[in-house]
Amino acid sequence: INVSLISYTPATDNTQNYCDTFSTALAILDRPNADFLWSNGDTSNLNFVDESGVYYVTISEGPCFWKDTFSVYFGASPVLDIPSEYEICEGDSIMIELDSGYSGYVWSAAGSGRNVTLRDSGTYWVSVNNKGCEAREEFRVSYLDASRIVSQGIGNVITPNGDGMNDAFFIEMSNYSVYTSWQIEVYNRWGTLVYHSSEPTIRWEGKTMSGEALVEGVYYYMISGETICRQKETVSYRGSVQIID
Repeated sequence: INVSLISYTPATDNTQNYCDTFSTALAILDRPNADFLWSNGDTSNLNFVDESGVYYVTISEGPCFWKDTFSVYFGASPVLDIPSEYEICEGDSIMIELDSGYSGYVWSAAGSGRNVTLRDSGTYWVSVNNKGCEAREEFRVSYLDASRIVSQGIGNVITPNGDGMNDAFFIEMSNYSVYTSWQIEVYNRWGTLVYHSSEPTIRWEGKTMSGEALVEGVYYYMISGETICRQKETVSYRGSVQIID
């Protein structure tokens, strides 16, 4: 009589640690002829999981069965909520501060704390570690260029007919607060001032200061402003806009 012993030895330490951006397979590879039933309902020898917890498995092979336990922990990856670009005045500096509580910080600008002070324009990165889980973000520091801010969004035609499409002349910029003073003047073709404002968020609908609609034609504007920079960077921008009814 030949008697074959069927045995299974549970692992002494089935504790596994991962980051929450991954999933893992709980594997039993040395029982090719066995049946499996996991506590989460899986019936294969590879149980893919992505949540922390204790997982139990019952292994059946012939008249024998065993039980094993796997403890899985998914650590929280750091969350870096920083802008992709910072604008500073040339000659000034900016301090970027991250949330506390992480186990490690590394800046490309040779820093290892949760904040860094930058003075030069360029592309930088920061890497944050939370007990083995890492996150990395890249960002740029650039010098404030008032002329670029103004010219990035100025239309040259308006149709102020109230249809909600292209009804107003406005200046599109990402940060109006960089200006300490602002002036826009609009002239007709004879050089007569027909409109002026000191508000950068203005939406001009082709009317005079008294609200009278202007006739169709080409009008000329002059924009001037002074920024918050210590060297008082100024902008002077000129162009034309056409009114079409």
